[in-house]
Amino acid sequence: MMATGPARRRRERAPRRVLLVAGVLAALLAPPAASRADVDLGNDWVFAFAAFGTTVVCDLQLVQAGTTLSASGDCRGVFRSDVDLSGTVDPQSGAFSLAGTIFEPVGPTIVTVSLAGAPVAEGRLAGSATFDGESGSFVATLCGNANLDPGEACDDGAATDGCCTSACAPKPDGIACSTTADCQIAPTCSAGACVGTPRPAGTECEADGNRCTDDACDAQGSCVAGPCSPCCGGPGCVSAPRWLSCRRPTAERDLIDLQATPPGARNRDRAVWRIPRLQATTPADLPDPTTTAYAVCFYVLGAEEAFTLYFDAVAPAGLGCGRKRCWTRSSKGGVAYNGGPLRPDGVASLRIKPGEDGKAQLSFVGRGPNLDLTHPLEIAGGELLVELHAGESCWAAMYFTGGEPPDVRTDERYRVRGGE
Repeated sequence: MMATGPARRRRERAPRRVLLVAGVLAALLAPPAASRADVDLGNDWVFAFAAFGTTVVCDLQLVQAGTTLSASGDCRGVFRSDVDLSGTVDPQSGAFSLAGTIFEPVGPTIVTVSLAGAPVAEGRLAGSATFDGESGSFVATLCGNANLDPGEACDDGAATDGCCTSACAPKPDGIACSTTADCQIAPTCSAGACVGTPRPAGTECEADGNRCTDDACDAQGSCVAGPCSPCCGGPGCVSAPRWLSCRRPTAERDLIDLQATPPGARNRDRAVWRIPRLQATTPADLPDPTTTAYAVCFYVLGAEEAFTLYFDAVAPAGLGCGRKRCWTRSSKGGVAYNGGPLRPDGVASLRIKPGEDGKAQLSFVGRGPNLDLTHPLEIAGGELLVELHAGESCWAAMYFTGGEPPDVRTDERYRVRGGE
């Protein structure tokens, strides 16, 4: 018998209730829909500003925290300076604004800057810029920051003669290239990398731009930052002259003579430093050279009236010269070093003779490419401080401009007799 009336209507609504409940449960149990991800501009960006009728390129690190954004770094070419900007960002769209200054220490000059921009493509920003009230524009890319970011096949930063194009794509294999570390022989491009035969481990190179670290090539063709030079110290490994505590010449008979080889010529770098009359030095002032290195430190006077390390020449402790006998002690307690054919750090010979005031003596001779002299000689104003550091002991002489002949100061030679 067919049901009629209310009973039939209840049965007809039951399947609908089941379907409704099932739909609610499915909605509750289903994973939440993916929400739009916030934009994070935090990265190292290469900004190119069009202003003042030229293009200024700056390497800026953007730091984003919520809706706040800051930028810091420095600029190449026109501005070799500090950039300090701060502002806001919309995490949903990436639209941002920044304002601050570019400080150029030469002058000095302070340029006020304001930016307004947004992402225009993956790894690319663009917008307007104002420099000291003058309107301009900018584009920024991740390509060129020396990091391999998404979408890039290679990125060698601002390297010249590298293996990566300005669009971060590999150049053809086999093209000659150069590496900043100079730890490879005859390198060529291979899949966007500059690869050559590794130079011998221990070959001098420059890894961090700090002359106070004795950097050297490893066996794989890379330059590795080395230990802090005995001529430097402190947490930042910075130049550390000891002039006030050093023994000095007692008469103006000392000599400094530096010769740098012009580019392309056979290396004939040479350094001679002699003090025939030195303040009193005893055998106890000369640390055991089998365990203590002796470092000849050449400091130049910089623009801020401070002496900074120009180069050093270290006679290593023990058998660091590669010979069975590098160091000898005289019967009167003096020490002598012979660098042999290897001449580590360019040290050919170093001798310190103890004695009373005016009787003690010091002599140093350096030769060859390991001496690390630059051409032209970088002795600003001709003012040079030379010190010998050995443990806690030191000996020093200072050389100034305005000397009388036979003083010589050219790009290839610096020769002064009689310091202080």
